[in-house]
Amino acid sequence: MARLGTLTSAANALKTTPATVSRRIAQLEASLGVRLFDRKYTGYRLTETGTRLLVKMEDVESTVLSMQREMLGQD
Repeated sequence: MARLGTLTSAANALKTTPATVSRRIAQLEASLGVRLFDRKYTGYRLTETGTRLLVKMEDVESTVLSMQREMLGQD
């Protein structure tokens, strides 16, 4: 959602519905006890906490993808 900009774009990429994406974001926020997005009439915007989490998760993603390439002998 943060990368694609809208619930609809995120839902399409995940092959689900915008309502499901919205529910999953709410569940994640509830489980972490923090608000990751500000909900505005113009759409969702990452909070400062959400931005920090995104940066960390992109680092994790990069590490996982690197390990996959290494395990497949492509690195």
